[in-house]
Order: sequence, then C-alpha cells, then structure tokens
Amino acid sequence: MFRSQDDLPLQSAAPADPLLRVIDRAAAAVFVVLLALAALVALDAWQATQARLVETEQVALPLTD
Repeated sequence: MFRSQDDLPLQSAAPADPLLRVIDRAAAAVFVVLLALAALVALDAWQATQARLVETEQVALPLTD
C-alpha cells in the first residue's frame, strides 16, 4: 500500500548529463545577475524618491549642531 522512505530510489538534484549541468549552472548564474540588477534598480528608485522628498521639503531633515 504505502512504501517507506527506505524503498524509494535515491535521486540526485543535479542532472546526470554534463551538458545539462553546465546549462543548469549558467541558468543559476543568470538568475543571480538578474536578481542583483533588480536590487540595484530598486535601490536607485528609492534614492531618487528620497532625493525628491528632500528637495520638496516633505521630510524633516535631522538637526545638526
């Protein structure tokens, strides 16, 4: 009826074919690069928003002595 965990065959998460391994690593590298670019775009947008808020004096600047 039900099989135990010991009865299941062991499977690797990595592909067996060397070409598929290269493609898998390249896809992971592209994903990391795109994730970093998205973070940079979000940071740039946040900094631009903060600069606009300061220019229009909608945010209180910290007082300095």
